[in-house]
Amino acid sequence: MTSTDPSCLIDTGRYPLDEPFSVEDQLFIARSRARFAQSGLLVLHGFIRDSALTLMKREALMV
Repeated sequence: MTSTDPSCLIDTGRYPLDEPFSVEDQLFIARSRARFAQSGLLVLHGFIRDSALTLMKREALMV
C-alpha cells in the first residue's frame, strides 16, 4: 500500500473523519464516545474498505 490518502483505507462516506470540523464528524465523534462510555467497546463496521483490507492481508502474508 503506497497511498497516503486516508480515504483509500477508510470508508469516509460512512465515517467522515476526513473533515474533522464538519457537523457530521462531530456527530460521529459524539455518538462514538457515548457508545464507548455505555459499553466500553466501539465497533466500527466497514471502517476499513474491503479493497484495502484485501491488500493488507496480502501484505501481511508476505512478511
